Amino acid sequence: MRYFGRADDRLFEPIREAGAARAELRSGWPEELAGVARDALTMEDARGYADTRLGALGALAAAAADEGLELSAAAGTEVPWPASCTPHAAWRLNFPGTTNGFRARFARCAQGGYALALDRFWNRSLFLHELALLKILLETSPLRAVFSDSEGAGVRDDLLLAAFSGASALPREFNALALGYYDELKEEFSPREESLGGPWRGFSTRVGTTTLVALAIEDSWYGETLGASVARLLDSGVSFQTVYFAGSAGALVYRPPYSLAHPKCYLSRAGGRIDLLNEFSGAPRSACHLAVASPLVETHALLDWAETAAETVDVEGFELARAAAARGVRLGTAYLATDYPRPAPVLAKHRLAETRTALRRAGARAYARLLRRRLETGARAYRHPIEEALQGALGPFSAEAARTARRALGDLSELEWRLFDRIAASVPPVWFRTRPARPGPARLRRA
Repeated sequence: MRYFGRADDRLFEPIREAGAARAELRSGWPEELAGVARDALTMEDARGYADTRLGALGALAAAAADEGLELSAAAGTEVPWPASCTPHAAWRLNFPGTTNGFRARFARCAQGGYALALDRFWNRSLFLHELALLKILLETSPLRAVFSDSEGAGVRDDLLLAAFSGASALPREFNALALGYYDELKEEFSPREESLGGPWRGFSTRVGTTTLVALAIEDSWYGETLGASVARLLDSGVSFQTVYFAGSAGALVYRPPYSLAHPKCYLSRAGGRIDLLNEFSGAPRSACHLAVASPLVETHALLDWAETAAETVDVEGFELARAAAARGVRLGTAYLATDYPRPAPVLAKHRLAETRTALRRAGARAYARLLRRRLETGARAYRHPIEEALQGALGPFSAEAARTARRALGDLSELEWRLFDRIAASVPPVWFRTRPARPGPARLRRA
């Protein structure tokens, strides 16, 4: 294995292993990841995505796998080393960014090869996500995996507390909390001063009669942690009436790249549903938003169902909506359509493994301007009753018309069908929008 660091490197912290009691470990992967494989995913560059997200941890695991690697993982408490590995030397891994939200240990085994142990995850979604990343990255490597699922991960819920404790200058009573794309919010609202507290940054500003607090947290709030942290903050005595959140999401139906979606319905993979007014949206109807544990569970089979139930997908939305509904606070969400889980070829460049920085920034600034307009005027975005009425009728009609036109082509050879599909996929879909600021008929335009 190639050399990764010095013995005194803080990224590799030597640890003593006293031989922890053996827990009941099962071979393979958790059942939620049973169908996760590159050929089952719609994501074209799943390995590239896993590589970028795992970073140094993935590079270490891939190099170790060349000589033999065993993985042991547990969602909650400490997991022992695999039974076939007696640690000859062991290290705690402190890779910035890529070991955030769980504990990672690495050992050279006396029997030969290496072992990687992952445990103490902040929530179960993060546990499944990290294992899915490793499964995809090392799919062709001789990796042996064992895991303990007897005790699920708890949910870390204290990420927002530090910003309102101690010497923090932020108020404990205000009207609205804004999360996501902090730098663009700071640019838009130009606060007089900013509070800094190590793992967090924040500012408070007055917009009309509304006091707004915006926060940025260095630690990851992946999965259930965001909603749990909002609930814990409210339970701690910090008082506010509205939460605004913006983040990235996959678009299950066509939307212009990096445009904003404002759902009023939130779904979980387990079948949960929460209907909640979106403070950003004035539309009488709204599609649903789905939350899954990881983009790597978005297999063909899952998307076949998801595309009939929702229009956007991410990993935090459902738990955030549940926390807001349970605590009686209003919620405004804005999701940037950063990728397409099952894209047409013309949209393939918009993928999770490669962020389009300029477009992402433009979408984030649109969120910041939208929030200012909401606070200053009380107006909600996308109040398009004509569009809503027309889309409800035209959507099924358009789909049936396309199927009829395809049948009318008659018998084509396989090569001719492939050519036909390629031509059809090379043209961006038509995005139907009205322009309420300009009186006149609705227009069809290409996004």
